[in-house]
Amino acid sequence: MAERPSPQAYDAISPKLQLKILEAVSLNRVTIIVGPTGSGKSTLIPSLLLDGLTRHTKTSRPVMCSQPRRLAVLAIAKRVASDRKAKIGHTVGFHVGNQKMSLPGTSLTFVTAGILLEELTSSRWTTRSYQNYVRTGCPC
Repeated sequence: MAERPSPQAYDAISPKLQLKILEAVSLNRVTIIVGPTGSGKSTLIPSLLLDGLTRHTKTSRPVMCSQPRRLAVLAIAKRVASDRKAKIGHTVGFHVGNQKMSLPGTSLTFVTAGILLEELTSSRWTTRSYQNYVRTGCPC
């Protein structure tokens, strides 16, 4: 069973908004979430998807979250692992370049955009089908 974030971790997102996000992601192929800097798009939404969709669909498949820069991947993975009171590489992991800290059972993996593209275009992704792909930090 995956570690859960501390109760304070979700305080930034109201229960009503959490439900709205989970419903939108469940019903649509693409969901865009916009919010100001520091609102939890990179840290809270991936954990919310992992926990909420697992409860909602009764299945547990991993979530992959991409960040545009290596440093962001490392920092956010460590922050989310800390929030979930988990060791990095277990429930929450990361993959940047040749550096990978995750296990086959890792539930939430933070990656660079290059690793995401590699994963999507390789035949591996069919054997480990991800529940969701989250793209944050998009320079739009």
